[in-house]
Amino acid sequence: MNADAQAQVDKLNTQAQTLLGVDAEQAQTLIHEAHALSVHTDYQNGVADSLFNLGKYKNAVGNLEEAIAETLSAKEIYQNQNKSDKIIEVLIFLGELSRNNGKLDESIHFLDEAILLSQNTNQEILEANALNIRASLSNILGDYIDAIEKSKIVLEIRKKYSDLRGQAIALINIGITLTELGNYGEGLDFLFQAYGITQKNLEDHVLESKCLLNIANIYQDTKNYTTSIEYYLKSLDISQKNNDKHNEVSCLNNLGESFYLIKSFEKAAEILEEAWKKAKDFSMHYLETYILNGLGKTYKSLGNYQKAIHFQELSLHLANQEGDLPGKINALTGLGDIHIDLSDPTSAIQYLEQALAISLEIKQPKTAFEAHAKLADGYQQAGNLAKTIEHLREYHKLEREVLDQETAQKTKNLSVQFDLERARHEAEVYRVKNETIKQANEVLEEKVRERTQELEEARIEIVMRLALAAEYRDDSTGQHTLRVGRTSALIAQALGLASEQVELLRSAARLHDVGKIGITDLIMLKPGKLTFEEFEHMKTHTTIGAQMLSNGHSSLLKMAETIALTHHERFDGTGYPNGLAGEDIPLTGRIVAVADVYDALRSERPYKKAWSLFEARAEIELQAGKQFDARVVEAFRALLDAGEIFD
Repeated sequence: MNADAQAQVDKLNTQAQTLLGVDAEQAQTLIHEAHALSVHTDYQNGVADSLFNLGKYKNAVGNLEEAIAETLSAKEIYQNQNKSDKIIEVLIFLGELSRNNGKLDESIHFLDEAILLSQNTNQEILEANALNIRASLSNILGDYIDAIEKSKIVLEIRKKYSDLRGQAIALINIGITLTELGNYGEGLDFLFQAYGITQKNLEDHVLESKCLLNIANIYQDTKNYTTSIEYYLKSLDISQKNNDKHNEVSCLNNLGESFYLIKSFEKAAEILEEAWKKAKDFSMHYLETYILNGLGKTYKSLGNYQKAIHFQELSLHLANQEGDLPGKINALTGLGDIHIDLSDPTSAIQYLEQALAISLEIKQPKTAFEAHAKLADGYQQAGNLAKTIEHLREYHKLEREVLDQETAQKTKNLSVQFDLERARHEAEVYRVKNETIKQANEVLEEKVRERTQELEEARIEIVMRLALAAEYRDDSTGQHTLRVGRTSALIAQALGLASEQVELLRSAARLHDVGKIGITDLIMLKPGKLTFEEFEHMKTHTTIGAQMLSNGHSSLLKMAETIALTHHERFDGTGYPNGLAGEDIPLTGRIVAVADVYDALRSERPYKKAWSLFEARAEIELQAGKQFDARVVEAFRALLDAGEIFD
């Protein structure tokens, strides 16, 4: 093989790779030259490099299928040449291509293969690159624990090689994933760590601006609009100084939204107009659609209906061009809303019926029930009572579906956080145990026990806080769970339970209503009697609570799970959720049932006044053998007579 020809091929491929992000057409010319010379001289590594570059070129011009085909050809040659580093690079690129082409299963296959090969060949930097993309896939698929754990491995590798930029990216990814879980505090902590790195140790202003944008998004999501505006402005300033066009437009759009949310409509309109102009200049059509929708809503709030209609029609036109169905729904709903304000029900109904049809077609119940609500207003204006009632019924039906979905998502997110805490605990125990084995030091075994206890206590604290959060919605004092725990412990002691079980019940009983965190405020804070459907939904707090507490390792969490599930079962078998009867109901559930009902009767709620001591006692005694275990009621009555139970 001609050494000069080989050097020439390598040079052409290197130049082509450099030009790919700058001048794709010139890069293509160099790639073809390198490929032709490689084939002519039978330089297989050169052939593979040129095919790999060709795959990157095809990707750059938007031809994903051909990009995958060319890259697979390069992979085959690298495998024949046993070039493990190149094979890993190709697999990572194939993973990205497949992800961008919507083929998530293929992407996972390529990336997992890259991770395994990089681990087997001790190529940690390439492993981190693969794990970074693989974490993004887990995030897309809703596997947040896996996404966070993979990003943390990436973070450790980046730290090992002092890769500050890589560390910042990993921290940002962890922060964003935690935010999606609703864990805003911890998400913010990771984003600020990333921001600290970019600010002090890097000259990467694009990354710094991205940190600030995501920090601002958290403050906006948590309704801290003053702070969100502060960080959007910081991010915007850096973006403009560094010609980061995409971040600049995103900042302007979100900044305008913050001003809209604080009802500073004129300022919002000014900022969104600027965002729209730049989105047009930079051909950011996706963002442009939503900016136009925001302008339409803002001018409606300002009472300028002519401009409001103009911007919503532009948004609708662009959404149609781009095939953006969610954007189309937003624009149609916005137009319908405007025409209701203008007392033009005919036009409003026309737009809203289209929005409803698309929402149902793409299975978006939330936008569908919003369309039904506005259609009810439109038909009421038109004097069509039958249609008004029809859409109100559909609105309430879909509203229940949306509330159920949101409840399920809340529960899932809480469960994910608990699973994440458990995974951290297991990883920490594993680490400390390994130290014990290596150092053969008995002191470390004690450290394992202490750390295990600390982590379990941390998890219990999380659950206790959730229980308190649920309670505060209908008990402003936050004392209900404490009283139920105290009364339950007294009853248990009177029944002869061991002192350890009594103290365990004192804490576990406090978690009996933790599942109410998953019940909507529409039901929890309703001042009147619940409808049948609302009460059925309220009942689910027992199963939600048990699910949240499930898989606990401690005796406390195991007992709390039992209590959460069974404290609304009745001794006569007519309770819920499982219709248990008699001693099939665990004793802890029977005890808490009495303590909970007594305290609820003695407490004022949005829907009732507090009962007197005489009335509450009479009701508990009346329900002995029906709702309650007579033996538990007898112990409770003796405690009342002795003056040991007090409000």
